[in-house]
Amino acid sequence: MQSFVSHPRAKSCAATASANQLDPRSLYWGYLLGAGAMILGGVVAAFLAVDAEGKSLEDVAKPLSVIAKPAATIFRSGGHGPLPSAGD
Repeated sequence: MQSFVSHPRAKSCAATASANQLDPRSLYWGYLLGAGAMILGGVVAAFLAVDAEGKSLEDVAKPLSVIAKPAATIFRSGGHGPLPSAGD
């Protein structure tokens, strides 16, 4: 039981020690990089996002059962004949 308790404590101590060694300049660049990633995600979403508020999934995209092969041809399910044995 002791190992389960000491492991998270060791991780939190290591995180605190490493956070104290960060200089403000690297912290600034880290936040700037994160902000840039969020802005880039917003720009991509503005062009590629789908208007799906308040709509069911079937209204947004065509169901796979319509565009794919029937499930009986993809999966072997019960009632479609015997399964092959290991020796076949």
